[in-house]
Amino acid sequence: MLCLFGVLFFGLVLSSEVSEYVKDGMRLAIECVIPSSFPFMIISDLYLYLGRPENLRVTGRVFSRIYGLPISGLSAFICGNIGGFPIGAKMVCDIYSSGAISKEDAERLLPLSN
Repeated sequence: MLCLFGVLFFGLVLSSEVSEYVKDGMRLAIECVIPSSFPFMIISDLYLYLGRPENLRVTGRVFSRIYGLPISGLSAFICGNIGGFPIGAKMVCDIYSSGAISKEDAERLLPLSN
């Protein structure tokens, strides 16, 4: 991360042509990308905390049969397809770190949830 900020800083200082594009990219991230993905991150944390996908037995069994993954990956699948790339990846990491799915299942679930 520090290396990336170093490159951005030197791009701003040394090149006036690059600095305009870097400023536009940073402004776009601050004004659009972060605010639009923040609510989905909050919702995904609440979904993992409050509602376990094991409660969705019928949907979970269908998900498990179709994809061959445990029912606990259903929440990452649903939120990842609604919220997009960073949300799905974050949820897969959260589910994996909680021990609900194995590393192999997480590797198979990651492309499906994005």
